Amino acid sequence: MAYIVFFMCGPSASAQPAQINEWMLLDVREMVHGVAFSADGKLLAACLNHRTEIWSLTDKSKKCVINDRGTMCFTNQDTELTVGTYFIEGSKLKDGERRGTVVRRWDLASGNLSEETKFHDEFAWPLSGAGSVLISRSADSKKTANVLDLTTRKKVRITADEDFDSVFMCPQKKTIVSLHTVGEFEAAMRIWDFPSGKLRHSVALKDPKMYWSRQWDTPGVFSADGRVFQLVFPHNEYELWDLRTGKPTLTEPHRVGYSRKYLHLFPNGKLVLQGGIPDGDVLIFDAQKRVDPKKAWEPVARLHGTKRAINLPCIAVSADGKLVAQSTSNGTISIWKVPSLDPAPK
Repeated sequence: MAYIVFFMCGPSASAQPAQINEWMLLDVREMVHGVAFSADGKLLAACLNHRTEIWSLTDKSKKCVINDRGTMCFTNQDTELTVGTYFIEGSKLKDGERRGTVVRRWDLASGNLSEETKFHDEFAWPLSGAGSVLISRSADSKKTANVLDLTTRKKVRITADEDFDSVFMCPQKKTIVSLHTVGEFEAAMRIWDFPSGKLRHSVALKDPKMYWSRQWDTPGVFSADGRVFQLVFPHNEYELWDLRTGKPTLTEPHRVGYSRKYLHLFPNGKLVLQGGIPDGDVLIFDAQKRVDPKKAWEPVARLHGTKRAINLPCIAVSADGKLVAQSTSNGTISIWKVPSLDPAPK
């Protein structure tokens, strides 16, 4: 059972965040490299060193083991797990090296492989578009990205004047966002239509540094409706962008503490989660609240978990925003039930 504690304070003091206690602790007994919820929130996938385990959150039991690991997503109404991973074939000295991405679909009832497909582009980003889209950088040009719908097998090529550094597809498969280095001291974000591949907006970004260098590691970059996109700046500054207008939704970037690597946008596009806090807790922020850019962003809730060391955590939020998971290097996964934190109507 989850407990929520609200702290009351006098009018001169700042409001304290709500405390939400840990609902469940899973012990998988080895380092976790990724976590993902099923669409209905009843299953959790944990990517381990040499396999992926599927856990039932209804009775805290291990449902099955998949002999695969990589970026993963529940698909086909939660009856399958789709896994994408990088591969290298051949030898540089003999028959020539071939690189690419292999996408496998695993049946969860039997744990058996249903389908395997290889793509031989130079580099591919993690599966996006709710696990049904593979975006890769063309083997013959870093200025071209190939966007493949794994369901329909429709392939679209988008081309820019600069190299593609990161590319993302929204859950509805209607919008693509790409990030680019433009010259030595400039950067850009481009918003594309899918499946037409037409450029919708081109935005010059004010900070030329490679602040998105690990952005592709973070799965929660879109709101559930695909209209809001998160962008993380150096010095732990954070922005949200409206993909319909190509403009930021915040007047000033918000600044958060700890590492910017573990920021995750909630499905409602109104809340932002931050993991990777040394004591094992997770913070939730109101993305719509205006803050002083010179001050740190104050959380509205703190997810309190079992105390243990945090190293390279993995974060996941369920599709309805009601469950949050964070793994740790000691092989445990904390899960919280999150109540509605939307501001109450006045």
